[in-house]
Amino acid sequence: MLRTVLLLDGSESINSSSDYLPSYLLALRPPLMQFISEYLDSTPLATLGAVVMRDSISRRLCSCTTSANEMVEKLERDYFLYGGSGATSLENGLRMTLSELVDLQKFAEKRPGADASSSPSRRRRPQAVQLRVLLITASVTLIDPTDIFRVIATFRKFHIQIDVITFHGAVHVYDMCARQTGGQLYCPLRFDHLLRILHQLAVNGGYTEDAERSGHRPQLGYILHLAPHGRAAAVNKGNPSEVGWKSPPPPKGGVESDSIAMVPIGFPIFLERPVKEGVETYLACPQCHFIQTTIPATCPLCKLLLCNVGMLFSTFVAHNRLVPPYRRLPQELPRLGPGEGPDGEENEEKEGEINEKAGKREGDVRCHLCADVVGQAGEDGWVCESCAGVRCGPCQMFVVETLGLCPSCIALQ
Repeated sequence: MLRTVLLLDGSESINSSSDYLPSYLLALRPPLMQFISEYLDSTPLATLGAVVMRDSISRRLCSCTTSANEMVEKLERDYFLYGGSGATSLENGLRMTLSELVDLQKFAEKRPGADASSSPSRRRRPQAVQLRVLLITASVTLIDPTDIFRVIATFRKFHIQIDVITFHGAVHVYDMCARQTGGQLYCPLRFDHLLRILHQLAVNGGYTEDAERSGHRPQLGYILHLAPHGRAAAVNKGNPSEVGWKSPPPPKGGVESDSIAMVPIGFPIFLERPVKEGVETYLACPQCHFIQTTIPATCPLCKLLLCNVGMLFSTFVAHNRLVPPYRRLPQELPRLGPGEGPDGEENEEKEGEINEKAGKREGDVRCHLCADVVGQAGEDGWVCESCAGVRCGPCQMFVVETLGLCPSCIALQ
């Protein structure tokens, strides 16, 4: 049996219209209705409930039910029509959700003073009901009366998985909610990306049925990768070769292709135009050249998501690998001195003539990022296979382990 509770953000942050028009709340309505229909149709043993966090408290919108019409009616009247107000208290929302998923009074009567995971036999025995929470939020600040991490630890003891969909990817507590309970943190960049995430969560819960599990939930360390045709892969961090696939039917009217569906994003371009006083500078969309006043934002004309470095790193780079393939720089050519030929003979350089051997010297190969000579300190050089940019050892480590993308590729775009 599957039992899931939607923990929805009903604060003032959900009314924001910075990225999703007309607001986060109204943009969330069609994907959420589609999720309810697909989730309850996936199996007759699935139940779905809803809890909203509003005005620093939590309210139960609908208890766990199998009726999609009842869920839609409650959400339309008490969530979308009401709007957002006040602040978000994640602790109160999680406590209300826990009371919906687990009968705490019955559990306390059976096991007085005992911990949920104190018995080894209880930990090994599979659960009859798979419990899950889907947190959808747009808040970056929380108002919690006590320690929220103790509540997260309680969810972990009861084997309740928390999947988080946040419109702002740089909130630590949301990352800990997903990581400590075996869930996954998602940060949709566009409306179609949000549709794809909710479809994956509704169809197979964000992981595959044939992937290795502990009990009835995925092991900690499994990550959802969105692949071609909407397939989901659960990959173990310890062994990346173990991948389980579950392929839903292709989208209606869609044409199958071998290319991975990427979310189109772009950086604003810096342009100048002459005015009476001189030259005026402004930012424009790289796709339609529409003038932009704030960054990050969504272009009103072509709907392209325009990012700055902070937004790109906190939302997209932190959860994906954007570094193109790279290879080691060949060092088979010996170092040549100035004016020296391959046979040890000195060659005279004529004035105004380019020395063709200069490009073959090790000392002439410079890093495209720091402009230092590659191999001067004894480290290896690296070449990006996408833009052919050369990087020294320290810059290669910074690009791969810290930055997460190739600056030369971004500059060429």
